[in-house]
Amino acid sequence: MAQILKTVFRNGRQEAFLGQLELFIARKESEIERVCNFHYEEFAQAVEQLLRIRFDSSRLKNTIAELNAQLQESGAKLLETTKLLATNHRTLLNIDSAHATLQSCLRLLERANKVFIQMDNRRFYAALRGLEELEQGIAVTQVAVGQTSREEESIPTLRERIRNEVTKETKDWLVHARELSRKVGRLAMEQTAYRQARVHAAMTGVAPGQPTAEGEQPQQKRKVSLSVELVLNEANEENLVDNETVKIDFRPLYQGLHIHTTLGLRDQFKTQYESDRRAQLDLVLSSHFTLRGVEDMVGFESFLWDIVGFFVVESVVGETGGGLRTRAAIEKLWESAVTSILSVTSSNLQDCGSPDLFLEIKLLLITFIQTLEGYDYNVERLYELMGGLFARYAELMKVGASERIRMIVELDDFSPMIIDNQSQYEQLPRSLRLSPIAKSGLGGASAALRNVFPRTLPFSKGVFQVCDIVRKFINGYYRFAEGFMHQYGAMDDLLKDSLEILLSQHVSQAILTKVADSQNLNLVVQTLTNLDFLESATTDFEDFLMEKRISHNKGGRVALQSKRVFQETHKQVEKRVFELMNEKIDEFLEVAEYDWLTTIVSTKPSPYLYDLVNYLTTINSSVLSSCPPQIKSFIYFDAFDHLSRNLEGVLLTPEVRKISMQAVENFHVDIAFLENFVEKLADPNVLDTFEEVRQEINLLRSETLEEYMNPSIRNRKYGRIKEHKVIVLLEKWVAFSVEFKSPRSLFSTCGTAPATPSPPTHTYCRIRPDSSMFGSLMSKRKDTPAETARRTAIDNILRAMRSQASATRDVAERESVDLPRSATPVSAGKPPTPSSATGSMSSFVLGVARRTG
Repeated sequence: MAQILKTVFRNGRQEAFLGQLELFIARKESEIERVCNFHYEEFAQAVEQLLRIRFDSSRLKNTIAELNAQLQESGAKLLETTKLLATNHRTLLNIDSAHATLQSCLRLLERANKVFIQMDNRRFYAALRGLEELEQGIAVTQVAVGQTSREEESIPTLRERIRNEVTKETKDWLVHARELSRKVGRLAMEQTAYRQARVHAAMTGVAPGQPTAEGEQPQQKRKVSLSVELVLNEANEENLVDNETVKIDFRPLYQGLHIHTTLGLRDQFKTQYESDRRAQLDLVLSSHFTLRGVEDMVGFESFLWDIVGFFVVESVVGETGGGLRTRAAIEKLWESAVTSILSVTSSNLQDCGSPDLFLEIKLLLITFIQTLEGYDYNVERLYELMGGLFARYAELMKVGASERIRMIVELDDFSPMIIDNQSQYEQLPRSLRLSPIAKSGLGGASAALRNVFPRTLPFSKGVFQVCDIVRKFINGYYRFAEGFMHQYGAMDDLLKDSLEILLSQHVSQAILTKVADSQNLNLVVQTLTNLDFLESATTDFEDFLMEKRISHNKGGRVALQSKRVFQETHKQVEKRVFELMNEKIDEFLEVAEYDWLTTIVSTKPSPYLYDLVNYLTTINSSVLSSCPPQIKSFIYFDAFDHLSRNLEGVLLTPEVRKISMQAVENFHVDIAFLENFVEKLADPNVLDTFEEVRQEINLLRSETLEEYMNPSIRNRKYGRIKEHKVIVLLEKWVAFSVEFKSPRSLFSTCGTAPATPSPPTHTYCRIRPDSSMFGSLMSKRKDTPAETARRTAIDNILRAMRSQASATRDVAERESVDLPRSATPVSAGKPPTPSSATGSMSSFVLGVARRTG
């Protein structure tokens, strides 16, 4: 009830409640009356109860009225208090909301302030993340529209500011990296050079920087695996971009990439970076330098250092840049750079003419190539450049060596080399590699003789100098070829070809030019000795080349064709010796005078032969004293052969139509004098050089000419005489004898015979004149029976020979003096006869070897 009443009073429906209450009472009274009527007693009791209830109700009503009054009074106070509470609650809520808003604003302000601080501290990525949080905080916190709008508008501006700052830092980093690239490149190339030295030391056992003797071949010494050593070396190498000398901080670059990636501008950043790096590379490649002298190497070194440093940095960026530089992009940039490098280097090398400078350039380039190869750059085109550089270097080396050789040959005195002291003697093996020394007799000398100075060598100083140049030429080639392991084959072939040209054309040609322009027999004979040693040295050069090839794991025998060229040159020099000797002999023959119609017999040789023999004796004791026996014998053989043919030509010349027997005897004395001189030389190879002319004289002096028609006797006594020569000689004798029968002819002949001077007696002369033959001719004008028989025999011989040789008579007349002698087989004991002055030394030596074997 209390709740009902409270509700009634709260709603102000007291009257309605009272009305309803009265209706309810009336309804209940009616019901009561019905019940009472039905149950009177009960009704009376009920009425009594109702009356009591009515009383209680009335009392209750009053109580309620009192309570209601009290409630109304309390309710008014409560309502007022409630209103005040609601107002205070709303105020509290507003305060809480304002406090929360202020807290949120403070947090946003703190974030914004932190962003600015991070930007000031160059912590751009953290600032960018702070902007993102600030933007999210603004969206969550419903701040005033104006304020919120201004902050939202400032955020893109701040992002752009961050991007600009990062871009500026990236630009500054690019400039810094460009400035340090040269140092990076220098350190990288120094590291590679040191690694090369370590590898060389590991392979040869020679420590880096430790010198080796000139021409000495380093020994192969391997104690540990080369690959293990290389790994250990690389592990100990310092970081090229972070060391005591160079420190490149890649943080600005990577920060720029990260910031632009966060801003969604990664591709734009990569494009800009690639453009900037290409511009820097173009600047490096446009560097100006020349390569004309050693002083220009500084510019070239800086050029290579810049390129190496640039691509080392690119390699580091490619490996650690998180996709900023792909390998394909770096390779594309590298290929374009290689094209420019080839062009710039080739153009600057056009004016370079120094082999030493080329070698310095090569050392730099090979270090440059191997450095970049270590970073997995494709260097095949650079190796092609080195191949062209090697060919140019080879040509310069060849030109320089050929010019020095030409000067050496031109200035060489072509006299046996004299060694004055032990120091000079010790230098010879390094240039001649001992083989020619051993052949000269020095290598096998006793210890006592090896310490005796001065000492004379067979060859001239020019041989030593030429061999020294060739050795340096080969060493210079392989110094240049170091580092081209995969191109050693082509370079070996190029060296062999260049060496062939140097030896075959320049050395040989310089010698031939010197010999051709010289009339000095000493010089030309010394040249033969020099050529022998050069030919021997060619074998040593072959061994030297083979050793070099074996050192880089390429074997195979090396055969130089220049040995054959030296042999051909030897033949031409031999020809020149023969020409000079023959020219001198011809000078003596020019003063020779033979009276073929004389009737006076001389027991002494012609005066010119004394001078000739004295000349040959002098030549033997001076010019030919140092020649090998084979060469000396061959020179004598050709000289005597030339003299023999010329003397035979004097006897057979068509200008001499008649020959007296006195003249034949005088000619016999001359030939015997020469034969005696030849015998005293004690050289079996030249004993029979006058055999043909001796058989011709013996035939004319023979009293039994009919023996010539006997084949067995003819082959034994006159086997070297051609039949047409026999006819010519006999016809000349017959012509004189026919004319001698006339008194006028005899008188005329005897009266006009020149008085032959009597030279001093010479021990070489051994003459036994035929007194019976000449007595009959000098004392009678009519033929004796012996003479008649002799003439008859001659007529028979001539008749028989003419009938046999009628078909070849014209050929015999044309040949006369210049007919070549028939070669005698070596097996028959005769040395091979040279044709004119072009005999073959090799064939002669072969004949001597077979004979003395």
